[in-house]
Amino acid sequence: MISLIAPSGPINAELLQSGIRLLHSKSLEITTPIENVLSQTYLFSGTTQVRLDQLIHALEFPQIIWCARGGTGCNELLPAVTRWLKHNTPKAKAFIGLSDPTPLMNILASHMPVIYGPMVATEDFLHLTEDRWAWLLHLLHSESDTHTPFTLKEPLTFFKGVQMAGKVVGGTLAMLTSVMGTPYDTTFDNKIVFLEDVHEPDYRLVRHFTQLIQGNKLAHIKGLILGSFTTRGPTKYADMTPMLNYLFAKSDFPIIQNFPLGHCENPLALPLNRMLRITESEVCLL
Repeated sequence: MISLIAPSGPINAELLQSGIRLLHSKSLEITTPIENVLSQTYLFSGTTQVRLDQLIHALEFPQIIWCARGGTGCNELLPAVTRWLKHNTPKAKAFIGLSDPTPLMNILASHMPVIYGPMVATEDFLHLTEDRWAWLLHLLHSESDTHTPFTLKEPLTFFKGVQMAGKVVGGTLAMLTSVMGTPYDTTFDNKIVFLEDVHEPDYRLVRHFTQLIQGNKLAHIKGLILGSFTTRGPTKYADMTPMLNYLFAKSDFPIIQNFPLGHCENPLALPLNRMLRITESEVCLL
């Protein structure tokens, strides 16, 4: 049972219908009336109250909450959601999304299973390969499972180290820096941190990473995973090697670059707040 929500930007109806057909082909039933996620108010998929009510309603039922897309606006919901969590326990089985909901997802991950994965009304969702789908569906049903690996067809590139292990936090870089200094900041200490972003030029990426470094956010982490960083330039993906050499040459934690995660073709889903071991050939639940 899937509850679709639109906590951020407005939804493309055609992509949504295609995504729903794909879910149906996987024997996943949608409980949400489509019209509930197709409204638009300015830059958003509805007023703040409409989006908040949709999210809270979804949290109150034993179903999988799946974001239709990102955009902007989810941070507006954080004060009310954190107040609700102080007095309520989510009944939802899992939450899936990425991008704009990043801060929300890291908060929810302390209360329920959360998966950083592709969203229903997006092109990336429609082109997942069968092995990515099998892993995503496994994560949805593996809360107590251990030592289950996903074997990568292409080896990961370690900028530093050869493996990492720990609980995972992170998401879209610009969203994580957007809540620094607020009550909704994400704690990175003793965690594997994964970061990715979309349409950010190098100078803005350096600015975001510098903010994390100067905020002492990366001083006590167990590893850093860099996912996809798409550009608006002639090449689709940014070459992160010069930036890594500039910012992290003296770092002592393992670093993976070009991990297939985030705003990219055929992304690999990752569970938040779950123990993982990652080598160049495997991602393994612990």
